[in-house]
Amino acid sequence: MIQLATLFAAGLLVIPSANAFWRLRCSQPVLNSRVDPIVNPGKPSSHSHTIVGSNAIGFDTTFDSLRASNCSTCKVKDDKSAYWTPELFYEYKNGSFQAVPHGGMLVYYLQRNGNGETVEAFPDGLRVLAGNPYLRSDPKTPESQAITWNCIDFHGPAQPQTSGFTNTTCPDGLRAQVFFPGCWDGVNLDSPDHKSHMAYPDGVDNGLCPPTHPHHLISIFYEVWFYVNTFNALNDGGRFVLSNGDPTGYGLHGDFMNGWDSGVLSRAVNTCTAQSGVIEDCPVFNNENRFYTDDENNACFAPNPVSGENDDPGAILAHLPGCVAVTDGPANATPADVVPECVPGVAVNGTPLPAGATDAPPPSPTKVSSGSSTPTVPAQLGNQLAVPKPSVSASTYTTDLGAILSLLQGSSTASSSTSSYPTHPTGSCGKDNGSAQGHRRSRMMRRHGSPLSN
Repeated sequence: MIQLATLFAAGLLVIPSANAFWRLRCSQPVLNSRVDPIVNPGKPSSHSHTIVGSNAIGFDTTFDSLRASNCSTCKVKDDKSAYWTPELFYEYKNGSFQAVPHGGMLVYYLQRNGNGETVEAFPDGLRVLAGNPYLRSDPKTPESQAITWNCIDFHGPAQPQTSGFTNTTCPDGLRAQVFFPGCWDGVNLDSPDHKSHMAYPDGVDNGLCPPTHPHHLISIFYEVWFYVNTFNALNDGGRFVLSNGDPTGYGLHGDFMNGWDSGVLSRAVNTCTAQSGVIEDCPVFNNENRFYTDDENNACFAPNPVSGENDDPGAILAHLPGCVAVTDGPANATPADVVPECVPGVAVNGTPLPAGATDAPPPSPTKVSSGSSTPTVPAQLGNQLAVPKPSVSASTYTTDLGAILSLLQGSSTASSSTSSYPTHPTGSCGKDNGSAQGHRRSRMMRRHGSPLSN
């Protein structure tokens, strides 16, 4: 085995600058479904997730199956990892739900290490969970500091980052942000709680690793940009709810399943020292033809192993996927918080919900009469919408699904020319113009050496 000292002497190992990082663009979800092979292997998970990355994601995904997959919605061909967070839904006042679309994910790879530490690549098979889906208030722990939201307004003052849904009236999107622990114990690729094998450094997003977890891995940070403005324009008294039944935002969490070619990632960690964040500035990727085209990314999808459920934007649902009940807190939610007499994937008449319902033409605006708890729906949604919870009174509202589908197709004009993460889906994870001046950077990006600032 070649020793580190030998590599240092030969000039073949470069310690990356503490400011070095790149942004991995993941163009779209590869799957929206109740799939979580980390927490719920072999069966549907309790709540739905929006997943980007490898199309090998499923109930029984392993490192080997990820590596054997034939495509990914993320930019680098050698990265067959899977990245996911809970879906965001809009809960109409009558108790029905609709998934909020987003323009993919940006995953930041950050070479941050404490004094005397060397940043390492992920070990094969690493699996990590960040955040707590049951939180309904802020415990003010180091882990909770790593979970944040940012309301984006390119034409107004920068909004403060918050731990929960303090403000969801966001002209240019509501951004979910998850910073993962970067310190590994050097032994376990997973742990019973999917967290204990990892730890945060003493600065949460930077600093020294604890002695119990001495290996400082490259840090990853998710940004998911949800298009909430179409729903906000309804002004119908609804609210935003995460798929784990969380209307507070404190239960945001993220999962990561490593699927990198370890040799390629190791070389990138050691040699991609640009401080621009632009992934094309990394010679390991750009000079070796390791990028997917945008068309290849956008053509990648994973089959949904959950029969009879449709979690995609455009479908109107009677309940959250998996029959998860909405719990307001402040006490933590529990796995027992489910809607009584609800059967996942089945309408009230016992008919399975059509898996391909979102492929139907967009329906006309949906109207709910003020005196009824049962909405009137277009014919093409006839089997999708079961009777809403009778305890929730109905209201009159209009759902502009055409505008939502327009956003998904990339025809929105509400983008910022100075943002390195534009607000329309085709641009958000497509070409990276490298500009940071107009991009509302997260607290994690502004602190400790990142050149990107407001």
